[in-house]
Amino acid sequence: MADYTELGSGFSGAYDDESLEGTSGHRSGVTTGKKGGLLNDFVSNLNANGGVAQPNRYRVQFGGVGPNAALQKAGVSIRSLENLTMMCESIQMPGQNVRSVEDPMRFGPVREQAQGVTYGSVNARFICSSDLREKVFFEEWQGMIFNDKSWEVRFYKEYEGDILITQLNRKEMPTYKIKLYEAFPKIITQQELGWNMNDNYQTLSVELMFHNWKRESIGN
Repeated sequence: MADYTELGSGFSGAYDDESLEGTSGHRSGVTTGKKGGLLNDFVSNLNANGGVAQPNRYRVQFGGVGPNAALQKAGVSIRSLENLTMMCESIQMPGQNVRSVEDPMRFGPVREQAQGVTYGSVNARFICSSDLREKVFFEEWQGMIFNDKSWEVRFYKEYEGDILITQLNRKEMPTYKIKLYEAFPKIITQQELGWNMNDNYQTLSVELMFHNWKRESIGN
């Protein structure tokens, strides 16, 4: 008899081979002899938790020294940094990597042990207004990082900012929120132009570097 805890299914329990007799389908338990079976349990559990998270329901907000200063320097009609949310066509939830090293001081199979935590970057794509104000904003933000005459890099705290990424439900209510600390635009990618792109709209892709991220309280 094996004991398994069902993660995310709303129940836990044990089963043995005899309990599977009389069921239809595979032993995975997707379909049972009972009408509806675990499929109904699965759907009911999803409904009880508000359904599934949808990747097209989100909000992105910029704040801090760098974004606010860039907004002022841009001199365009973006009244608030929150307006960028509507133009953010896509963005990535950041990952987190536990860096590990091998422990050679033991006999037997090599054991990996944690050494530290590292973070990468996230990519975001923005729909561009006719005056490319979104591009101007990120150019001004990136321009705060270095002096384009002497090519000297400015102090870190003079250009970094924060980014809030919020997952929303179908009622547009926040269900999950993370904050990227000490962020800045590392790469502003090139934009394609072409005579055969009459039915397309212009977008801007930006790679955003950050130091670390943390999950925020929904109430914040």
